[in-house]
Amino acid sequence: MRWPSSARNKLTISFFPVKTKRVATTFKLPKVGSFLLLILIWSIFCNQFEQDAFNLVSRESIILVVFLNLVLYLAFTALCVVCTRLPFLPARLIDPTVAKVPKWRKIAAGARFGKAEATAICFCAAAKGLVVGSPILDILYGGMTPAHRAIISIPLVLYQGEQIACGQLLTYLFRRWNREEDALVSDADSSEKA
Repeated sequence: MRWPSSARNKLTISFFPVKTKRVATTFKLPKVGSFLLLILIWSIFCNQFEQDAFNLVSRESIILVVFLNLVLYLAFTALCVVCTRLPFLPARLIDPTVAKVPKWRKIAAGARFGKAEATAICFCAAAKGLVVGSPILDILYGGMTPAHRAIISIPLVLYQGEQIACGQLLTYLFRRWNREEDALVSDADSSEKA
């Protein structure tokens, strides 16, 4: 049986934390990963402009894709906020004086994340663009001409730019939101999860 790479990585980090950190710092693995990511993004953008993909698609299609990408990014971010904060659960779930609360509700209340964790989840969960989509497109449409693949990857390229712009704007909103007191999760609950 072959384990997924993410499971192997987590097991390696949890069983050998000191050695893993030493290898990562010695070989500067975060910088290597960032450099490889930059090369991947660069190659996708170069392919777009080499194939003149943006001129092969109508303006109306580009506007529609930009609008749909924006709606998808904001919808995924809102879904992440709702799933991490669980605002629809009543406050009495975390009240220890309430005697008869169903077990599933106690579990659900324990699954609430603090504002800082919810912010991190929102930025990470909705941020799937070129890095995930480009290899999938190459696998699914590998037999097509480079021009057709460049046209198919236009939504990914536009999503990348919109994600950066929306992320910059959302940074200000989340920063203001994180300054306010957290009414749903107490400080003790938030520190236990960290």
